[in-house]
Amino acid sequence: MSNTSVFTKRLFVLLLTFLLAPISLGVSAGESGTEKRIRALFDKADAAVASEDLDKLVTLIHPDAPNAEKTRQRFAQILEDRELEEEVIGFHFLAEDLPYAFARAQVKWTGKGKEPFRDNITDTLYIFKKDGTEWKLWGEVPLGVMLLDKSS
Repeated sequence: MSNTSVFTKRLFVLLLTFLLAPISLGVSAGESGTEKRIRALFDKADAAVASEDLDKLVTLIHPDAPNAEKTRQRFAQILEDRELEEEVIGFHFLAEDLPYAFARAQVKWTGKGKEPFRDNITDTLYIFKKDGTEWKLWGEVPLGVMLLDKSS
């Protein structure tokens, strides 16, 4: 076999590997079913915060989450302060690794009351876990906070 033939075959295998890799990994141009369900869950949580519905929010937290009580308390504190507005400015589904899924979100928090509050944007990694057939919030990891001027 000639060197050109071996090179051509190797190049063909290499190209084929790169072309088929997204298919074999389950990557698609559109959102996956899991991504859609995680985004819907995140939107439900966002709506519960906006409507100050702690009971609804609690149903979205996985009952076995190690920090379930802390998460409930944190959300209760957020909802108790009725002078805050939040706006999701970024949401990115990252991965699914059963039974977990991961997403990253940026949320802008704005103080509307007389109490002093420094407007900010939080960047958070959210962890979700299946509870039976439903995805639930398992935990969150703050990645950063950017403080804003009042004019932002």
